[in-house]
Parts: sequence; structure tokens; C-alpha cells
Amino acid sequence: MVTKKATAKIPNVVTPKSVDSKQEKASPLTLNRKAELIGDMPSVLDLRDSKLKHKGEIRITDDDLVEYIHLPSGEFSNVVIADLPNLKEIHAHGLGPTWMECQNLPNLKTLAIDGGARWLSVEQAGILSSIDVSMCEQLGYLSIQHAPMLSSLNIEECRLLPHVQGLSTEKQVRLGITGQIEIVQTESKRDGCIHPRMTWADLQLVLGNLQKAEGLLKKQFPIDGEEIGAPNVSRQRTDTDCCSMGRRFTRVGRVSRMSIPTVNLHID
Repeated sequence: MVTKKATAKIPNVVTPKSVDSKQEKASPLTLNRKAELIGDMPSVLDLRDSKLKHKGEIRITDDDLVEYIHLPSGEFSNVVIADLPNLKEIHAHGLGPTWMECQNLPNLKTLAIDGGARWLSVEQAGILSSIDVSMCEQLGYLSIQHAPMLSSLNIEECRLLPHVQGLSTEKQVRLGITGQIEIVQTESKRDGCIHPRMTWADLQLVLGNLQKAEGLLKKQFPIDGEEIGAPNVSRQRTDTDCCSMGRRFTRVGRVSRMSIPTVNLHID
């Protein structure tokens, strides 16, 4: 009798499909029609070397990975940074944005703008400890709300900043804000002239003089349509020109960019 040798059954080995060694390419960063930054954002979002096509506005919002943001010099005039739960630091290098809004950034600790800002609003930054806008000479509006851990605010060279919105008087004194504003306003020349580096006190004085000038013009030329030294120049035209000049002089940040000779506006 012939016996068959028992052969062990070898289980079928399922060979796994080959894994593609190529990593998926990250979606490039770009701006949509609403100026929102879209694409795969890294933890360190450095836009200084980016080649984004934009119209001066950018919105960086709704991303869980971004921890650090570096904004380039002179690229964006309007920046909105909001709803980034892990963002820790914002740095605007060189000539930063003109208008900047920061909102709902629960882990933000540091905000630094090297210059150029005229309007800044910060809201809902629960552990924000430091804001440095000391080189923003043209900053005319600053609002800080719901930032209970703020321990350092540097506004040393903000000569057009009359006050800080959103902070209690007690906290402003504790942070030295009142003292910083008083020191920079003592640099006012208070002579009623237009200067390349006007302070808020200077602007208030010039505005007062312009208002006096308007009153004198109305007294001197009470009849609409009356010629005043030149053909077809009426009191109404004079008042309009005076108001336009006043707006130019008192618009925040515009004076330093204008080549205006020194003009004495004292009115006896």
C-alpha cells in the first residue's frame, strides 16, 4: 500500500499593494476673491518671500496649524487675522499693514509691528502678554479688548495716538500707557504751524486755528457770491477750500507724507 506524504498547506500570503513613495504635494497658498488665504498652511506662516497675487488685502482665518505669522514689509495695507486657535506670535516686519485687525486668537502671546500701522484692533486674545507698536509713528487708533493678561504695551513713538481704547484707566496707568502718551505729546511745538512730525496736540491746535479762520471769513465776507480779491471767488468757495485744507491737515498719518512748507496759522 502506497501512502502519500502529507504536505503542509502553505497559507496564501496577500502581498500588500505598493505604497506610493511620493508624498502628496501640499496645496499652494493663494488668495480667493474675498482676499482669504487658502491652501495648506504651515505652522510657521512666513509670507516675506511669497509671491501672492493680491490687491493689498489679506485675511488669514480658520486654521488649526498656524502658530507663527510673519508679514512682509510694504505688501499689505489691510490685514485681518482671526480664528486661529494655536497662533502664538505675529510679527509685521518693516513697513507693516496700514489697517490690522486681530480677533479670537486664544493662544496669542506676542504682537509686534515694526512700523506703518495707522489702525490696530485686538479682541479676544486671552493670554496676550506683549504688544509692541513703538515704531508706528502714524498710529492714530488702537483698541485692545478682552486681553486680561496684557503686561507690556510699547507705544513710545506713536505721536498721533491720543489714547488707547478698551482698557480701563487703572490698567492704562499700570502699563504706563498714560505716561508714554504724555511724554510723546510734550514734543509738540504748540506754535500752530504745520510740521513734518506733528503730534496729536499739534493737530488739535491747528484744527482750532482753522475753525477760528472759518469764523473770521464768515464775518469778513458775509454775502454769498461776493468777490474777494479775485474774480469768481466767493465766500462759499473760500469756506469749502478751508474745510478741505483742514481735512488734509487733520487726517491721521497724512501730514508726514506731504511736503508742506512751514505756515504760521496763528490768528490774532
